[in-house]
Amino acid sequence: MGGASSSTSGDSEVCGGCGVGGLFAPDLIDTKEVAINHVTVDFPQLGDVTRRVYDVSRELRNDRDVAIAAVRCDGLALNVFSASMRNDFEVVLTAVSNNGEALLYASMALRKDREIIVEAIETSRFAALRLAHPMMVKDESLVAWANECRTPNPHANRDMVKSDAVHGIAFK
Repeated sequence: MGGASSSTSGDSEVCGGCGVGGLFAPDLIDTKEVAINHVTVDFPQLGDVTRRVYDVSRELRNDRDVAIAAVRCDGLALNVFSASMRNDFEVVLTAVSNNGEALLYASMALRKDREIIVEAIETSRFAALRLAHPMMVKDESLVAWANECRTPNPHANRDMVKSDAVHGIAFK
């Protein structure tokens, strides 16, 4: 498997020999280590990780490690993974930590999860609330948290918010 090695600007190798743009055609990447390397190369443009996930076999698009590696680089890559990955708490939490708008691609069950929403708010503010389950938008404490994230240091009260969320304490 694998295409010929190619260089971009300078002598750096692209994705360990995957070739320019990293596209395997018509073969799909079917080795986990190669897939993780392939989707985690440092890309200059948004969306490149998502395009690279299409080079990975369907079986590996159901692999949690591959999904986490990809969404850690670009949270919006969540949209090309299987429904089971979009319903996996750790995968979705990693995606929204990178880009809160990845909440759009999470399962409806996880769009109701308070911890996921708090994390999404930290990276995307009110956009995350717009994408959350409708019942979560009515939660005044989440709206307050989105307002607080507008401050220069949104992490100042993060531990309190997560702690209160776990214990079911209402915010002021």
